[in-house]
Amino acid sequence: MKILVTRIESELLKLQGTKELTNLTINKAWNIIRAIGEEKKYFPALQQELEEALLPVIKYIEFPEKIDFDEDIIFFLNSSMAYSERVSPITFTMTQTFPKIFAKYRCCLGGFLFQCLNHILVYGKEDIKKVPTVLDLVRIK
Repeated sequence: MKILVTRIESELLKLQGTKELTNLTINKAWNIIRAIGEEKKYFPALQQELEEALLPVIKYIEFPEKIDFDEDIIFFLNSSMAYSERVSPITFTMTQTFPKIFAKYRCCLGGFLFQCLNHILVYGKEDIKKVPTVLDLVRIK
């Protein structure tokens, strides 16, 4: 996983200064990462380790308009929540980016965003009780 993340980061550096948001190598790396995320046997045992390995690329979701793999990040985290039946601290922190993601997709929830919100509401009840203001981040106009 770390090798894939390193490769994605190096490819993103190559794209700086261009109008391109992705390339074939980044797409293939995310296909592999998503395939790993779809394997139930890795969750919950390796959830934290896998998500921490992805942190360097998960941080890019803070600027979803500058990347083309925000859906891939959310798909991976959806699988992680579904298989582990919990919301990790990394995923819960990522909810701070939801307003920007909603803006990118013109407030259209689509399947991947709706599923993510659903998992957070179902598996993150205790987290939401601790930080109820997180629900303010999902205002849809």
